Amino acid sequence: MWIEILRPGVVDDMEFRVVFAPWRYKYIKAIGKGGCFLCEAANQQGRDDELLVPLRGRHVFLILNKYPYTWGHVMVATYRHIATVEEMTVEEWAEMIQMAKRAVEALKKVVGAQAFIIGLNIGRAAGAGLESHIHLHIIPKDTEVKADDLDAALAELTKKLREALVHTA
Repeated sequence: MWIEILRPGVVDDMEFRVVFAPWRYKYIKAIGKGGCFLCEAANQQGRDDELLVPLRGRHVFLILNKYPYTWGHVMVATYRHIATVEEMTVEEWAEMIQMAKRAVEALKKVVGAQAFIIGLNIGRAAGAGLESHIHLHIIPKDTEVKADDLDAALAELTKKLREALVHTA
């Protein structure tokens, strides 16, 4: 299910769109309950397919968003459970940016995305759903989630991204 609401009118030749992703409600309801899903993924390297992790580095890893705003929404997270950029090492920061670059290259090939929003939400007021574990969002802006079985589609996308990431640097 995908609903996109177009704002009437055009500003500077750009349409404004509101993305409505009702499957995210399940995640929103669970915020604050349970442990850190990024720590679980960081510490369970033998479960990469199940946990939607297509790529691991030395300091960070790439994970698909289980409740994506758009198709191909991924995140780069540190292995360490830290909340802010001030706590990151230079090595973590450098590898996070390099992995984001590789993710963009792979997403262009796999989902056909050409536009992206890339950013960190630090703190609740900035929109962070998970404040305690820093992660960089990479959100394709020209893709739609069209899967009836989102879990199966995400598992397949994880495999396709893993294959495409082999050819990035």
